Amino acid sequence: MPALSRKATRTHENGSVPTEFRLLWRGRCSVRACARSRRRWLGRSFRLGPPAGRRADGRPWIALTAMAIATSSIRLGALVTPVPRRHVAKLAREVSTLDQLSSGRVVFGAGAGYAALPDYSAFGDTGTPAERAAALDEALAVLDQLWSGSPVEHDGPHCRVSTTGFTPTVQRPRVPIWTAATKSAVKPLTRAARWDGMICADTYGLEIEPADLKVMVEKVRAVRDSDAPLDVIRFGRTDNPEDVAVVEACAEAGATWWMEYTFPQITDIEGTRKRVRKRPPRIG
Repeated sequence: MPALSRKATRTHENGSVPTEFRLLWRGRCSVRACARSRRRWLGRSFRLGPPAGRRADGRPWIALTAMAIATSSIRLGALVTPVPRRHVAKLAREVSTLDQLSSGRVVFGAGAGYAALPDYSAFGDTGTPAERAAALDEALAVLDQLWSGSPVEHDGPHCRVSTTGFTPTVQRPRVPIWTAATKSAVKPLTRAARWDGMICADTYGLEIEPADLKVMVEKVRAVRDSDAPLDVIRFGRTDNPEDVAVVEACAEAGATWWMEYTFPQITDIEGTRKRVRKRPPRIG
């Protein structure tokens, strides 16, 4: 299981949150830990994969619980949860519990999943992209109600719920919901417009060009009914805090979060720790 160092993230006297934090890897879970500074409008985060030669067969939500207990300021979430594979009541309780333990620091990243991945095919989960997308949309609507704490009555093709209500999340009206989208798909953009954030990716990779990112943001804002701010997440890799050319271009295109990522195929754990210690890229 991943663990944080004993030196937990602290809040400065001026109210800002340090963006440097140290991760000590002790297991196989694939987790994300987000560190967001109140002094900058562009959020920063860090994504880790499993150690080389090992599968990511741990439970991210259990790992995130350990991180919630060990920290006090960083945002926590998994990107992304394949919602159609999950039982909606169990998923709702897991996220709500983590939001309670972390005093309201959870972000829920959601996607329809990819049927070719072992997590689907190895355990008999099936469904066309359209079926999984429909199941995702219905589940998100149900989760929205369950996290409110109000009674829920729902009878749909994928979810049937009749409950007097769950314990509401700390964050109101609920935890932020970020949904996955690629530049070539239309329906995921419409879905992102209904929720709180868009996790952007290229069609066949994590990193999307700033120009394509700008188009995605414009399309979502054009159909978005809410005036609430939209979080826009862009994956990328930098060498040091001064390596900001792409970061700045993405910020200009509408990104509000920079998701620094790494995989064992790219660098080992020592290289990852070294990069974290250098601190995130900073833009003025």
